[in-house]
Amino acid sequence: MDGLNDILDAACPELVVLTAQASLPETMFVHPGVYDMFARTRARELEAGFPLMVLGLSLKPDPALPMGGFRFAFEGPISV
Repeated sequence: MDGLNDILDAACPELVVLTAQASLPETMFVHPGVYDMFARTRARELEAGFPLMVLGLSLKPDPALPMGGFRFAFEGPISV
């Protein structure tokens, strides 16, 4: 379970900085093994049909990331 804590500890400060810059990501990508760990801890929510969310972000697997890595993704510009 330490892997989850390490990723959350690393992601939180980056997310705070992005929030202060009004640059809010919508998705957090993690290694598939880490995604599976999160999915196991949220199995009931997933079984109920809810998306996997962490830190208010949609969580998605990315096999290109190392086990302890993560990245944020942003929605494209909004047309007014």
